[in-house]
Amino acid sequence: MPLDPDLMPRFLSATPTQQLRPFMHGGPPRTRSIGDRLREDLENPVYIQGPGNRRYRQVTVARDVAQAIVGLIGAQPRRSDILVDLFAEGNLTAGRGVEAFRQTYAETFLLAVTLLPAGGPRLADLRVDEIARILSSASPAGKMLREALTYPGRQPAPVDPIDGGPGFSIPPGIPPELLVAAERFAAMGCAAATRTAFGRWGAGVAAAAPRYLENAITDLQPRDGCVGEEIRIVGAGFGAGVASGIVFSGLGGSPILVPANDVLQWSDQLIRVRIPAAARRGPVGVVTFPTGGGPLGDLGAQVIGEVQACFGPAVMARIEQIIGNFITPPIGYPPVQANMANMFLGGPPIIETFSVSPGRTLHPGQTVKLTWSVIGATRIEIVALAVPGSAPHELPAIPAPLAGAEGFVEVVVPGTTAWRGIYALRASNRCTGAGPAVEHQLEFEMVFRRGLALGGGGARGDFQAGALEYLYNERGYRPQAIAATSVGAINAIELLMGDDDPPVGGGAAVSAASRLGTTWRLLVDETSMFLDQPWLANARPRIRRLIRSLSVEGVMALPYTIVGDAVVAGELASDLGLDGSLAPSGAFSLAPIEVRARATFQQDRVNANGIALRLATVSLETGEVVQVNERGEVQTTGPQPVRPYWVQPPPVTDVIDGAIASSTMPAVFSARRLGDHMCVDGGIRDVVPVNIAIRDLGCNEVIAIRCSAPPALQETNPRRSLAEALARSVLGIVFDELADNDVSPFSGWGPNVQVLTIQPNIDLHDTIVVEPGLIHIGMDYGWMRAADILAVPAASRARAIALSDQIAHLRSENWRHAHWANGLRYQDPHRSFTDFAFSNMMPPASNEIQPTLTPEAIDAIRGNCRIIRDALAERSAIRAPNHPARNQWFTQWEIINGAALTADPWAAYVSEVGDRLAEPPPAPV
Repeated sequence: MPLDPDLMPRFLSATPTQQLRPFMHGGPPRTRSIGDRLREDLENPVYIQGPGNRRYRQVTVARDVAQAIVGLIGAQPRRSDILVDLFAEGNLTAGRGVEAFRQTYAETFLLAVTLLPAGGPRLADLRVDEIARILSSASPAGKMLREALTYPGRQPAPVDPIDGGPGFSIPPGIPPELLVAAERFAAMGCAAATRTAFGRWGAGVAAAAPRYLENAITDLQPRDGCVGEEIRIVGAGFGAGVASGIVFSGLGGSPILVPANDVLQWSDQLIRVRIPAAARRGPVGVVTFPTGGGPLGDLGAQVIGEVQACFGPAVMARIEQIIGNFITPPIGYPPVQANMANMFLGGPPIIETFSVSPGRTLHPGQTVKLTWSVIGATRIEIVALAVPGSAPHELPAIPAPLAGAEGFVEVVVPGTTAWRGIYALRASNRCTGAGPAVEHQLEFEMVFRRGLALGGGGARGDFQAGALEYLYNERGYRPQAIAATSVGAINAIELLMGDDDPPVGGGAAVSAASRLGTTWRLLVDETSMFLDQPWLANARPRIRRLIRSLSVEGVMALPYTIVGDAVVAGELASDLGLDGSLAPSGAFSLAPIEVRARATFQQDRVNANGIALRLATVSLETGEVVQVNERGEVQTTGPQPVRPYWVQPPPVTDVIDGAIASSTMPAVFSARRLGDHMCVDGGIRDVVPVNIAIRDLGCNEVIAIRCSAPPALQETNPRRSLAEALARSVLGIVFDELADNDVSPFSGWGPNVQVLTIQPNIDLHDTIVVEPGLIHIGMDYGWMRAADILAVPAASRARAIALSDQIAHLRSENWRHAHWANGLRYQDPHRSFTDFAFSNMMPPASNEIQPTLTPEAIDAIRGNCRIIRDALAERSAIRAPNHPARNQWFTQWEIINGAALTADPWAAYVSEVGDRLAEPPPAPV
């Protein structure tokens, strides 16, 4: 916000915020803010019955409010202040910023003059003009006071601090011309009327509210008495005790009036009373009650009438509510005398604080820090207690007694099961006697949560789906939490809804993983997952063929390839927005996936199932991870981007939005908006989001399922192109390294967190290739690999893994041979990046392969099938689980796009180029 030159020096000379913070704290209990305690006073009123059956409203925070106001006024001199002209002509509708500021000004002003009389005689005499100055100030003092007292929290939102300023912000919507000197502000009509009306209200409250005698007590005998015991209050000027009383301090600074029948003697210099039951350590005061006057309703009505024209309806509603809260005059807790002679040191101990960090939700092996602050205790201990209905807790015993009124202790909490337990801080002294100690409890929950971390990999998610079928259907595994990225996020949608109910009339329920597997097996080709964006669909056929011929690596590197060929660049520039026109945000759309997901997704099932979810995406604006939970809520701990005026407010999001955003590969698919973030594939930062499962979802046992194999060994190639090097290094090796760090960081996950990784060793197809036959093989491969990791004994696991790799590889070879044997066309499932970057070569017209009938393919298939059968038999011998469909792998054709010439590869094969006799298939395993 630009400021006039004469205003900037005022801001720069204002008292820094950090120097004002001490004025906003103080008074028991120290763990709650002034604003929180004030809200409790207003929402849960407590009344004290005074002489003549008159009621007075207890306000525990009055003293602290009064001290804060005095401190802030003294800390912010008039000469360095700068005020907001709220009532200048034409400003009543000057914008939301002015309206919000005017509302906080009125609310805080009224609360201040109402509570000051309950804070002590000196504070009640404070000039109203000084209160008005601070409350209308744009300086830190005014901002802090408005934020502390505004009820229920309608303070102006902060904006960016002024460069070089004292660390505060000007309220939004307040233009510099409304920031004026105090002298001009004081002359405004509405400002003067507000000061007069609110000042009269404050004076009326002061006249009707009880007042404490100042510095009247010289001694308390004894100072450390207990409840029910007699205490002698020595001093001068107590009077005859007519319309007077003795007030002790209670918990939270509440005033405790001694009942009349417990006042044993009253004279001008000596008062004898019994200590009331609720009395605690703190100041004792002699209070006098007004003998005239009554409720403040009539005065409140006058005040409302006088300021009606200066404020809008919303502000007046708040003024009326505040005045209505204080028709009964307030009474605060006793002030502390300068000589401390009125400090009562008896009663039971006071537990000021008992807290834990980092929190009461525990994970196995976590170190927690218990911190306490206790007043007036001779013995302090922390004991571990059981929670009824819970498994036995494992909270370590803490040696007693604890030394010091303030301190901390750190303990390491084991966790072998889920349980709840309590740490109780107990404090005792002479006044507790043989009775129970003063106690404050903290309940803890040991979260023993198992979860899934589902990584990304595009169409290679078929491997993940197969692994999930093994987990769900063979192991009975059900996660309590799921963290997912990219295609893992798409798979998570189905898992989130839980298993189907058993069918009517009997039968087995369908698991969520089985439903997911069915979805994968019904995919036909790439159009089952993504479609061309309209700009690409309408592009020239040659351009379209060029882009569709590329792998995902090729699409992401497309700008480099275009620059490498001047002719191609010239022809594609307008279509791709490279000429400065509006560029497309992505080449393809995930519409088929989204339509399918929205047709089946049921949020009520998600809510009933209770699985915690985090879908990982990355904000293009901030570069930070943005998560979506099981309720579709956007969650981020990073900075928020600034939304320009021309951008619409954030749309409502759901789980499907999060899954699509998490699957949006940059430059390939269009970014999805989540809140004010345009989000893309979470795999940019979290390829396999194990850290989210552990850190954000509290999982102690995580099964991480990766979709892609480590980079395959390649031959030496001095002729490797720049684009191929880019695809190999950045999109292959780097991503694999990121995934390795995700599942196994250098520092580890800690001794009580277990992470198991299920990952293929070979990639059957590229990340954007959807081929039904390879999907079936990939799912079966995932099933076997999950069994290798979770069910095979450690001594045999390496061999089981080698066998499942071999079987998957041979089956993929048989898929290729099946096309050759039947004269069917297929596309290379590993459509590598086309080698034409930075060259004058045009891209190849097609990478489709047109085979002819090949009898030798039958020989290859049969040989591979025999090896597959032997590998399955060996798996059984080493107790490695085999898939239910295993016998089909070596007796039938792999699924191909087209009709096979024979029923199976073991039948008689006849072709123009060669024949093969029928052979019996191998025996079942």
